[in-house]
Amino acid sequence: MDITKVNQNFSLAIKEVEQRGMITIKKYGKDSYVLMTNDFFRNLATYFKNSEPLDFEQIERGEIMDRHYKLHEAMLIVLQNAPNKKMRYTDLADEIWERKLYTRQDGNKATSGQIYLRARNYNKLFEIVDKHYIVIR
Repeated sequence: MDITKVNQNFSLAIKEVEQRGMITIKKYGKDSYVLMTNDFFRNLATYFKNSEPLDFEQIERGEIMDRHYKLHEAMLIVLQNAPNKKMRYTDLADEIWERKLYTRQDGNKATSGQIYLRARNYNKLFEIVDKHYIVIR
């Protein structure tokens, strides 16, 4: 949601936050702020309580390659820089595998089915759109 729209109609922004859990507010066309419910914030804190904070810039520079991420963390890392923060399940699974961000316990890559199920289980972080795509909320 654009910051001008939020400034003009804050109650509309709050309604959207209540429906989705959080929204990203754009300023000059770039994601600049996040507005979320307290429950959403607590869920995030619970998910990442025992994890180190994700530094997307370090990951992009290849400085953090030896860390083994949980599947939903790897999904966030890849989607963060995807166009519109949106990808097909199969492409997301391939990109996670190519970047060595996550491997299953048996050493294989995550399947598109696993990606889909993780997005459903972490519906406060991800949204499933057009039946074949996942987007960051």
